[in-house]
Amino acid sequence: NLTSLLAAVPKLRDKSGAPKLAKRIRPLMFELPVALRRSQTNQFGHVHHHASGGKEGPVKVEIFKPNFGADIKHYANRKPATTKQVKDFSLKGVGVPIEKISLRFTTTLNIERPGKYTLFTNSDDGSCLYIDGQQVVNNDGNHGSVERSGEITLSGGGHKLEVTYFDSGGGDGLVVSWQGPGLRKQPIPAKALGMAGPSYATQTAAVLAIHSLPLDGAAKFADFAKVIANGKGRSAAIPAMLAIPEKDWPAAAVKSLGAQYASVAAETPFALRDGAAFKQTLALGEKLAGKLTAAEARKLRNSLGNLDLQVVRIATIYEKMKYNKTAFSVVSGKPTKIIFVNDDMMPHNLLLAAPGALNDLGAAADKMAADPQGFAKHFIPDDKRVLWGTKMLQPGQTAELSFIAPKPGAYPYICTFPLHWRLMNGVMHVLPEETAKK
Repeated sequence: NLTSLLAAVPKLRDKSGAPKLAKRIRPLMFELPVALRRSQTNQFGHVHHHASGGKEGPVKVEIFKPNFGADIKHYANRKPATTKQVKDFSLKGVGVPIEKISLRFTTTLNIERPGKYTLFTNSDDGSCLYIDGQQVVNNDGNHGSVERSGEITLSGGGHKLEVTYFDSGGGDGLVVSWQGPGLRKQPIPAKALGMAGPSYATQTAAVLAIHSLPLDGAAKFADFAKVIANGKGRSAAIPAMLAIPEKDWPAAAVKSLGAQYASVAAETPFALRDGAAFKQTLALGEKLAGKLTAAEARKLRNSLGNLDLQVVRIATIYEKMKYNKTAFSVVSGKPTKIIFVNDDMMPHNLLLAAPGALNDLGAAADKMAADPQGFAKHFIPDDKRVLWGTKMLQPGQTAELSFIAPKPGAYPYICTFPLHWRLMNGVMHVLPEETAKK
């Protein structure tokens, strides 16, 4: 296909025809012909599978009667009795009695962090899970509640995800979970499912092709600036622009991109702001600022400074019932991520609370020891002064909290497992932005 052809351009040994080739490739960086837009594929070469809009969910479920097992080959030539859009893989959301039926869920799984993932299905009776047509989990057969898993390495972007399930009578159940880079084992959330927007693979390939050709640096810069501004192929255009010698950066294009670059950088999701790609985004912003007027540079640097992610890692001290950090500082108004790792042999959580709330929340947590639902509530008091918190983590588990650092002050963090808080507590010092710059 066209994307594959463009991807082959950087591998050409003879690039003597670069100007003619560039004339054909260049328009593809900005917009695809209508015929190609209709079948825009993601960077892995398969067509995105849209969920319907409106209030309908991101997952399509097909309901078949009677049941015939979970192997996907059995679904090929059968017509579903009903098709619906649902929010996830919950059997309750299907809206029909789960009795001697087969189901096929289809959606797009959106991967923000490339790497090795483990997928799980826990089902009664059988289930299977497929990604991009490849079986990852085989949990087929007549059985009670059984969990099976499989591993797969996934690149960033959208992947076709299919889950098949059948019930042969009696009990029923289905839970679909995942575990991967930065993710503890958990049910796949609805926000990770469905159409996340095209990845503009063809535009990205066109940028890389132009970057590989021996062309005028100023012309390349101007073109890459347009790509970065419109977002299509931006992931390739930023490092490509950084590779152009700064002496070739045209002043007009620098000024134009510099004026809107803070908005461009702000589109990076929180979850990706501790990655290499965002560091390149900030590096380009700094280089642009270096070529702007003093006032323009100050405005851009201030805006980019508020986007840089503050990452704090907190663990437990084994058998001491203490956090390994009793205090840390962040800057008010900046994106912040806390990574909490429970290395202890007991369950623990981490709650961030409003200033002055430590003793009240600790006492409330102690009272929850008598609450039959205490564990189900993760011993988190129903109090507005609880700002952010993890669930109760078992030994070896990890959780993340992401938020914008609040106004300056001393914010306590505690473990609310009954009686733990007296030893397991610390303070998040939020500093004014002006103080942090000194």
